[in-house]
Amino acid sequence: PVLAQSQPSQDKTAEAKPVKQKKDKAAKQAAQPAKATQQTTATRDGRAMGGLTASPTDFGNVFAGSGANKSAGGVSGKDLGGGYMIEEETPKSRSTVTRDAIDKLPPSSNPYQMIQMLPGANATSTDAAGLNGGNITMRGLNSDQLGLTIEGAPVNDSGNYALYPQEYVDAENTEQVSIAQGSADLDSPHIGSTGGVINVYMRDPSKTAGGYISTSIGSHDYKRIFVRAESGQIGNIRGYASYSHYERNHWSGVGKDERDHVDAKVVIDTEGGNHMRASLIFNNANNNFYVQPTKAQFASPGNANYNRALTGTATTDTSYYDYRINPFRNLILSLPSDFKLTDKLTYDVIPYMWYGFGSGGGVSTMNEDNGTGTNKVYYGNVRLTNIDWNKDGVINNSTRVNYYNPSITETYRPGVVNKLTYTIDDHKIVGGYWFELASHKQTAPYAALTSNSTISEPFLTNSDGFVIPNGAYAGSTLQRRDWQTETMTNVVFAGDTWTMMNEKLKLEYGVKQAFVNRTLDNHLPGATPSVKTDDTATLPQAGISYKLTKEHQVFASVG
Repeated sequence: PVLAQSQPSQDKTAEAKPVKQKKDKAAKQAAQPAKATQQTTATRDGRAMGGLTASPTDFGNVFAGSGANKSAGGVSGKDLGGGYMIEEETPKSRSTVTRDAIDKLPPSSNPYQMIQMLPGANATSTDAAGLNGGNITMRGLNSDQLGLTIEGAPVNDSGNYALYPQEYVDAENTEQVSIAQGSADLDSPHIGSTGGVINVYMRDPSKTAGGYISTSIGSHDYKRIFVRAESGQIGNIRGYASYSHYERNHWSGVGKDERDHVDAKVVIDTEGGNHMRASLIFNNANNNFYVQPTKAQFASPGNANYNRALTGTATTDTSYYDYRINPFRNLILSLPSDFKLTDKLTYDVIPYMWYGFGSGGGVSTMNEDNGTGTNKVYYGNVRLTNIDWNKDGVINNSTRVNYYNPSITETYRPGVVNKLTYTIDDHKIVGGYWFELASHKQTAPYAALTSNSTISEPFLTNSDGFVIPNGAYAGSTLQRRDWQTETMTNVVFAGDTWTMMNEKLKLEYGVKQAFVNRTLDNHLPGATPSVKTDDTATLPQAGISYKLTKEHQVFASVG
């Protein structure tokens, strides 16, 4: 869209912090709070395949050069490659976009739009504002074959591994987004990432108290406001919280997308070089779907879109645009922390929780049936008869009534990643364990429309659904689907990084063993009541790199 963005308020949040080195935590602990005129410097770290998910400094370094004073929005203007490149030292194909590049994009941009210029990534968006999701492929593999973490927490759909980029961090709070085209790292908490991994990192809170406001307007009635408040350094704690609201009419056809979003992050630096970063992301959205035309519709003259108005005919009105909605709420909690146990031994842990609730919208046409009708309604494999769907007191086989019938999904996804790192001589040895228990409930209740044929509650719950009035299942909530999937994941991993020849040559090798137990319980009549699968896989990986000069290296990896 054509956007007009206000100038951010230049208050005390302006700060330039040296890029943090997780490799030297004691030095970080002793560092004084940064001032607004402090210069950034280049640093290096080669944690490699042992630590991509926890912190952006684990896998590379942002090179801002000397004299790079950051703005209130975190922009130096001197990041390498305009923000599309960092110095990498690991034997893997990785690319990163930093704040300098992210700040040039529309403020509503989602992670797909942030990385669409990186090698190997092919991103598409339904709309330019990023409010309606999109799709991405990396080296030809689709988004449900990629893993995505935010502050170390995996956010793929636990059922089918799908991604929903419009739900994640606001662009103003995004510090870096990286992609790894290939096998996931040893500690990466994914079981479906055959095509690579996307990692999103939130900015750390400022050490100076202040605020930041950004507003945007644009075509198709685009409106957005973003507000962030910074606590500044209070003892060994600092944090921020932000709120944004934006909305936009569809550029094609009729419809509207709307989102309210909250981000928060707290950093605690304790004595002894220990660090904890607690983050919260809450998203509440309600979008209309864009029509997905067939090949024939696309080739035909005209405009294939959902109906703009109701006609009064049930079968025709199923294509009414305001029935094609996608309300969704989700919450992401993460607490990546690292503790220095001894000079040689560190412990990293990432407890996390992902919660989501929402639906795919839509209506279904209910046919009245006195037992002799040909248009039938089923609950599982049970035919429902003698139900007065339009409540006029008459059962007429020709009567058809639309009911709101969304596909509801509710997900709880708690987990924890544990990792120990031991450094001895030229070796950095890692070992760890990832556990997750995901609960994925999918239902599809029916609810009557209002007297004006509108949806009364987009976020329909099962308790609001239509209750079967008679027959063997009287008192049950009518469902089109009703099943629950429980997925337990256990992964153990171990690896080593061996540095030789004055740190010019690095050899990395490791293996992880994954155990996945999945149970599906189907509650519809006549369905197979329960299905259980147990899978395990051994996943080795190795890589080698040789530093030709300070700026250049060659590498190879397999996994």
